[in-house]
Amino acid sequence: MWADHQKWLRDYHPEKDIPLYPSLPAEIDTWIKNIKFVIPNDYMSEIKRNAQRGLEEWNIQRGFDTNVREFCLKPAIWHIYTAFYLISDCAYDPKENYYYRGDDKPLIPHVLAYKFWAHQTGRGCVSEHANFDALKKTISFYELLGGPSQSAKNCKEFLETMKEHERNWDKGVNVFQIEEDKPEESQDPQD
Repeated sequence: MWADHQKWLRDYHPEKDIPLYPSLPAEIDTWIKNIKFVIPNDYMSEIKRNAQRGLEEWNIQRGFDTNVREFCLKPAIWHIYTAFYLISDCAYDPKENYYYRGDDKPLIPHVLAYKFWAHQTGRGCVSEHANFDALKKTISFYELLGGPSQSAKNCKEFLETMKEHERNWDKGVNVFQIEEDKPEESQDPQD
């Protein structure tokens, strides 16, 4: 990702130092990178199948109106999300020597999907493609049950953190756009 950004910078904006905004807040990125996964062969086959189908669907050229084209991309998005969901089901807890069942497990597929989509699609689509609405439903489900739940608290904190992350990301994008739109100052003293 960094090498792609550096190439883009050299090719299109060699005179500027435009940072690559991280796809995830540092704390969440560290958390997801430290998770171990033990993936059985059956899971691996299905993960590969869904990832491949998602890429095939995504790469189909569609000459439709933007809204129709976005609608046609939903199967691709769901195939990719399904692959991350399957991966997350294989999270492993070395202390327990068993699959991970912590209160933050519901976050794993969303974090993986968000990290994947963050630099792949338009900024307004990332949380949608990462299925954040499902986390909101998880919170509502636990609230409906009437009891406090650590999973619901984790989901709320995660969504709040990501909302702040996206606001900061958008600020960085807007600053760059404003600088891009500024007229160049003349270096000639006679102007």
